[in-house]
Amino acid sequence: MADNAAEGTPSTTRRGLTARLRDWLSAGLTPHDLALGMSLGVVIGCIPTLGLSTLICAVVAHPLRINQPLIQTVNFAVYPLQLALLLPLWRTGEWMFGMAPVPLLDVAALLERIDLNPWQTLQDFIWVAAAGVAAWAVLAPLVGLLLYASLRPLLQRLAKLPTAQ
Repeated sequence: MADNAAEGTPSTTRRGLTARLRDWLSAGLTPHDLALGMSLGVVIGCIPTLGLSTLICAVVAHPLRINQPLIQTVNFAVYPLQLALLLPLWRTGEWMFGMAPVPLLDVAALLERIDLNPWQTLQDFIWVAAAGVAAWAVLAPLVGLLLYASLRPLLQRLAKLPTAQ
């Protein structure tokens, strides 16, 4: 019973993550492989277009020989971050391209736009999404490099630690 009470606590979660990383390291993945897969999973997982990250992760991982379960696990884990970054990335894209802000959160204005011209409203949203992807594409390489540079030394240290038997 006491074991179940500890599940989900930060130290239990940290031990579970460390154990999972050790499993991947003992399965033959190097700290470089893990850091690359995790970095790309985070960056691709935050693309501001819902539904594309899983496919993009699969496509990118294959030629780079990145472990699919690793990159997809990270991709799914950052889904809340993807949702939190949608609006800021869309707004950044609008700003980058000098676009007039589309009322994304004003339901009354949105419904009025749809009633007046549904096709134009759809086009506006497509352009906002495309501008958000452009903003993401500008930021993603820097974020990915910073994540990789931060994770690799940590994973190298973890790989050198003795395993508990």
